[in-house]
Amino acid sequence: TPERTGLVNWIDEAKANNQWVVVGPHMPCLSNGRHGCDKGTDPDVTNLLIAEGADLVLQGHEHQYTRSHQVNGTVGRTGIDPVTTNLNIVDTDAQMVQGAGTVFAIVGNGGHNPRDTTGTPSWVAKTSGRNTSGGITYGFAKVTSDSDSLDYEFVRTSGGSLQDSFTITR
Repeated sequence: TPERTGLVNWIDEAKANNQWVVVGPHMPCLSNGRHGCDKGTDPDVTNLLIAEGADLVLQGHEHQYTRSHQVNGTVGRTGIDPVTTNLNIVDTDAQMVQGAGTVFAIVGNGGHNPRDTTGTPSWVAKTSGRNTSGGITYGFAKVTSDSDSLDYEFVRTSGGSLQDSFTITR
């Protein structure tokens, strides 16, 4: 579609200009929340972002928090809702290298009707929902960057005890 072509061109231009690629689609496909790849969310967009080498994908819609490890590979949909993954976990610590994979962060824990998580698949690095240990942690993502690093920090505002941060370096 023209939108897909535009997204690929934008990513290619950012990479050619040595910029960080941070993309913000609203609805996640890769999720351990209530929705996942439902309501028309296209796994092809998630796969495109991974294949094009997006550094960070920030999403909402789920009323919980989930951050992936740095991953590459693909996701797919079987039936109406369940998501199948053929993801490779590239890096599991908080110090990552640009170009190795993509990090997904669902930051939907701003305060409206918190929801449960549906488990902790291997690709999940951090998660917080109504049913997680200590309950949901409310907060927001703070992303800063310079020419050498992209820094991500979850800023807790209230609730549970979730702490999360990572750095991607060039």
